[in-house]
Amino acid sequence: MRAFPVRLSQSLWQFVAALTTAVRHALLPGSARGPEPVRLPAHFVPDPGACDQYVWVPEYALGERQEEGYTYYLHPGTGATCYRRVQRANHVSNEYLMVLPRTRIAA
Repeated sequence: MRAFPVRLSQSLWQFVAALTTAVRHALLPGSARGPEPVRLPAHFVPDPGACDQYVWVPEYALGERQEEGYTYYLHPGTGATCYRRVQRANHVSNEYLMVLPRTRIAA
């Protein structure tokens, strides 16, 4: 019986994540027509020598980071957003790679 609430909350999280993605695609122009996001390995490091600031952002915090000036890191080959799948305890979610450009850091 203890496993049931964990499954329920994970299912609820997946539902909310799918709903958020659907709403974002419906409301943001061009987002539904872009390339499919690219899944990266969990240990991926974009460019350790770059002056830009990189951060992995959970799906639920994407809007907050965009308000702070972060943009999606685009895959050099396809131009798609990049994400990784992470698991913390029994919870599995996606985190997207975002970047704060060097010009915004200096400001």
